[in-house]
Amino acid sequence: MKKKKKKRIRIAPIIILVLMAFIIIACVICLGKLFINHDTKEKKEAESMEMVEEKMSEEVTQDFSEDTYLTGESPFMIKVNRAANCTTIYTKDETGNYNIPVKAMLCSTGKNIDDTPLGTFHTSEKYKWRLMVDGSYAQYAYRIFDEIMLHSVPYFDDNYDELETDEFNKLGSPASLGCVRFAIRDIKWIYDNCPVGTTVIIYDDADNPGPLGKPEAIKIPEDSENAGWDPTDINKDNPWLTSSPVIVNAVDLIIKTGSSIDFTKHVSAFDTCGNDISDKIGVTGDYDFNTPGIYEITYTVTDLLNRTVATTVWLTVTDLDVETQPLEKIAIERETTVKDRTEHYTYTEDSTYYEEPSSEEIITEAPTEAPTEPSTEAPTEAPTEAPTEAPTDPPTEASTEAPTKKQKDTPENSDDNDDGNDDDNNNNSEKKSNKKNRSE
Repeated sequence: MKKKKKKRIRIAPIIILVLMAFIIIACVICLGKLFINHDTKEKKEAESMEMVEEKMSEEVTQDFSEDTYLTGESPFMIKVNRAANCTTIYTKDETGNYNIPVKAMLCSTGKNIDDTPLGTFHTSEKYKWRLMVDGSYAQYAYRIFDEIMLHSVPYFDDNYDELETDEFNKLGSPASLGCVRFAIRDIKWIYDNCPVGTTVIIYDDADNPGPLGKPEAIKIPEDSENAGWDPTDINKDNPWLTSSPVIVNAVDLIIKTGSSIDFTKHVSAFDTCGNDISDKIGVTGDYDFNTPGIYEITYTVTDLLNRTVATTVWLTVTDLDVETQPLEKIAIERETTVKDRTEHYTYTEDSTYYEEPSSEEIITEAPTEAPTEPSTEAPTEAPTEAPTEAPTDPPTEASTEAPTKKQKDTPENSDDNDDGNDDDNNNNSEKKSNKKNRSE
């Protein structure tokens, strides 16, 4: 009988298959670890970015739910007129509808009008010193939709004195990348008074800015030493807080009975930032051009920061044969020193009265022409003063006094002051250009 051959089991293929299986499993494990490590790395990077962002901006956390605005809990509603760059705040009427306008604010929407979306939105996250997409900072920011926020005019850095002055001066016109910009006093009001969930409606109406109208724009002279500060910011270190409007060329007046005078013709006023607001001067007083006497005249002006200044002069109406006080001469003298004088005004914290430093040379000019009739009772005091200076003192003495008074206003002194101001302006402009380059 033939022996049956036993079938040999080939071990080599089995080993190869087992090794291939191990290799495949090892590859899967390695790939899995790579994906896990990659996800972990991305997660860590995201967490790190979040930590950096939280460090750069302080977020005010509040609970947010649709119930906040669906139930009408917010006391205000915000309506942004994109076409007019004006925002109006409304509060509720007796029926609970937001129909009562309470505040109008100047704003700047997108420089390309479609960058600021139209529609109805609701406020969500609040930020203090928020880093914006273009590398600038907002002192206050309030998100309303995706990357669209209500925020302050941008700053070069997260410092109170790093305001982009040229952007501030654009308030009231398109300027942003899509957000809605405000001066500090306005965005802080929204930040403090409008809770999360407040309704924000953005619409277009170029003909009607809103029921309260469009506020005037505050302008900051770019060469001002305070140009890096928002004039509306109540920060205690803000140098604008110690500035106020000024009234210049307000002097005592003397006219003959029956004459009249334009009180504001030669009087000027400048706001807190140094802009001419002479057209806003108001004049009050109880006087009569036809009745001899001495009357009190008050000049008052209020600027866009709601700061008021007032100064009082005396109007003398007399029957004496005098000419109206030479206002044109006084105006010329004052114009040459107006810049110096505005810097030396003294301000009283508990009063709105501002006193001019010196006006003796101007006040004494009027009586020298007044006393021509010695017989009446009114001029009995005036002639006694006039001769004391004219007859007793020779003309040589008078001529020596005149140059000494004018010496303060000589071109040499004014040139020195101008040179100093030019250096300051050059330093300010250089600093500003560096800031802009850094922002870009």
